[in-house]
Amino acid sequence: MSRLIYKITFFIALQIVSLQANSQTNAAYHARVNEAEVLITDSLFAEALVKYEQAFSLQPTATSNAYYNAAVCAALTGKNKAAFRYLGKLKCKGIAFDEIQDQQVLSALKGTKEWQRFSTQYQSTARTCTDKINQSYRDTLLAMVASDQYYYRKRAELASSKADSVLLAAYVDSIDYITNRNTDAFLQLVSRNGFPSEKLVGATKPDGAVFYNILLRHAVQRGRRDILPALLTAVLNGELSPHVYAYHAEYFEKEKFGSTVVRGTANGTQVLPFSPEAEKARNQERAKLGMEPLADLRKKASFSSSDKRFYIDKPNSTVRFFKSREEMLQYRRENNL
Repeated sequence: MSRLIYKITFFIALQIVSLQANSQTNAAYHARVNEAEVLITDSLFAEALVKYEQAFSLQPTATSNAYYNAAVCAALTGKNKAAFRYLGKLKCKGIAFDEIQDQQVLSALKGTKEWQRFSTQYQSTARTCTDKINQSYRDTLLAMVASDQYYYRKRAELASSKADSVLLAAYVDSIDYITNRNTDAFLQLVSRNGFPSEKLVGATKPDGAVFYNILLRHAVQRGRRDILPALLTAVLNGELSPHVYAYHAEYFEKEKFGSTVVRGTANGTQVLPFSPEAEKARNQERAKLGMEPLADLRKKASFSSSDKRFYIDKPNSTVRFFKSREEMLQYRRENNL
């Protein structure tokens, strides 16, 4: 019995050491990425590319937006070979070539012979690496997103057309049912298959956004706090951006991480200030998860409001401004919110 207890204790100790090591590596990775993103806001693209390369040495399977931003930095500084190398990383995420083809910032690359060769290779060899993605898991999540969006879209359409209140209430009840069903299914999938990281289920766009993020948001909006532990564990394991966790956790703990730093207005954008004491407290919470200080987040949010060449904005860092209720409803319909 004592030998069994020793083995169990030893195994637990190894798991703790491994988790701590992963956490430290992930924090270092996010620190390098943040340094790269801040350099981008100062138009120091060559220096930013160096930081991205340092980040990739720490995290061999980086996020899609990190690879994409590194490719753009390379393209803007004439390092075409590096640009194609990092764009090529996106095919293993399951990102369609059209998502890259449509990027205007890559126009200089599109005029080269290398682009034609890259285009052919990207589309013809994508399956050689997307086989590593759990396609069944990915398809299941996409189907859950589709069912979620259908009911939210119908609710928005009914609200916009001022439909019968009984019919609208029926769709609200359906949304509650679908959301709880999807949340239970999501937690079961995580328990059975592991957390759906980009490495496991890929991505749909090069912006680094979690394609099933709407499921998480609707879960917390209906009080499903039980989804947060799975998200936090994924952050510590390097399987989810800490910004995504902070975005959802703040639904229950308002402004704990200070995620919203810029507000859209009729005249542009407005920085939302914190007192020095409040900012210090929030920065301490952010540092625990490996996130940048608020000063850097503000800088990136302000930059992203006018420069669309990069994907360095974070979830909910900028609050959208609507001129009217009709504009708000239209936005909700278009984005299935």
